[in-house]
Amino acid sequence: MTAKHPYPLKRDRTIRTVRRAVWATLWAVGAVLVVYGVAVRADVTGSFGINVLYGPLPCTQVVVGPAQTPANLGDQPCETTVYKLDFQGDLNVNVAISGLVVGLHSHLGNTGLEDTIVTFNAVLGVLDVYDEFVFAQPFGRVTDNSGTENFICYENAPGSGECDLFFVKKRVTASVGLGGLELTNLAMLEDVNFPDCTRLPGFLCDPVPPTPVYTPEAQSFGFGDVLTLQGQTPSGVTIRGATGLCAQYAYNLIKKHVWFYTVNPDCAAGTQTPSPKPPLFFDFESVEVVGVPLASDLTLTVSALCDQTTGFACRWTLEAAHTGSPLFNPIELSATFTSLAGPFTFSGGKLIVSAGSGTLEIRLDGTLEVDLLLATFQLTLNPDTNPATLEVNLTIDAKESFPGDQTGLEGAAFSLSVERAGLDLTLSALYAGNPVVLQRLSADLGSQAGAIDLAASAFYDFVAVGLGGSLSAAVRF
Repeated sequence: MTAKHPYPLKRDRTIRTVRRAVWATLWAVGAVLVVYGVAVRADVTGSFGINVLYGPLPCTQVVVGPAQTPANLGDQPCETTVYKLDFQGDLNVNVAISGLVVGLHSHLGNTGLEDTIVTFNAVLGVLDVYDEFVFAQPFGRVTDNSGTENFICYENAPGSGECDLFFVKKRVTASVGLGGLELTNLAMLEDVNFPDCTRLPGFLCDPVPPTPVYTPEAQSFGFGDVLTLQGQTPSGVTIRGATGLCAQYAYNLIKKHVWFYTVNPDCAAGTQTPSPKPPLFFDFESVEVVGVPLASDLTLTVSALCDQTTGFACRWTLEAAHTGSPLFNPIELSATFTSLAGPFTFSGGKLIVSAGSGTLEIRLDGTLEVDLLLATFQLTLNPDTNPATLEVNLTIDAKESFPGDQTGLEGAAFSLSVERAGLDLTLSALYAGNPVVLQRLSADLGSQAGAIDLAASAFYDFVAVGLGGSLSAAVRF
């Protein structure tokens, strides 16, 4: 729970003043860069793209006719219907002036400016500095009336229909090389209350509350720091260590971006009494030793992670790679152990063998029983004249993990890629479930014509029973 600020009115005025000052500074910097860039012919590069996401609504959910006696288009799938559209703009500008690179990245959508990221990159002697200012709208996940997943932004007041752009974080990365050692420090100032939500695959988005409202009063900023030291021995062994102070070993999300490491919410200002300054907590320690040569064709990698989110239970991972086998090359074996003050506990492991274009991964649980089998196979069809690439991924459940769970094939993905006359076409099919059924078909088409990139995609989801896709165009300068 975030503590209330002792001077709310003064805090509100301060936030508004700082926000105006930041945007005025950004506009001023942009104007100076434009004027100065014209004078000295600064190197300006970037891109601008437009992406349109589309998906039809079922006929039964499209209301037509007068308001007094509404009716639907029909109770059967129809050829002509109403589409949901999402227009997105993507702008990237990089200006290089005398060793300083200033970048501007922004997404524009139906809700306005979804995010704006301003970056500065410079080399100061032996010090490489990369600075990020992140502004974003808060988003959350919701299921709309058509039964599909959608994303909405938090309003600045109940029923206002407007979403504000907030200052979310500032990240400064400084790296220096000293006598074969590389020292990197990441300093983060971050709004720890900002909703975690992204549309990128592989990540989850928090659902919105009943009244999705986010205001400056809801913000709470904390400071975190990650110190990383890396070096290499004369024999080629890499040793890397990282220490997190008020920085969690986790992801931080906004709608279209993901950063690794996030500030611990317990380190927000105002959580201590009587001092309002943020505390400083130890969050994690990681150590990694990569490529220890045990033999001419056998290497070992050892890593350890101690994290406060798991009660400071340390997780150890041993990875061995053998590259001397004439048939399977390489062969990789890994095992994970957990410990704190007592004996080591085996948590699981995996064996990966590769032969040609095929790979088999066998995952073991804590009792050394086979838990999962993952197989990948890639084949080039007709390589001499009209080559095409076929890729197959299989997932086999080898163990009943819970009551009712069934073993056997639970996933199969097929992908066929073809390149002809500057066009890249990929056809994909996904089978999943138990029993396995066809769940998704998709087609992706891309082309490059000089500085212009064009792409189109379409898919049909048999589970959600829906069609969708996207059209995009971008120009590079």
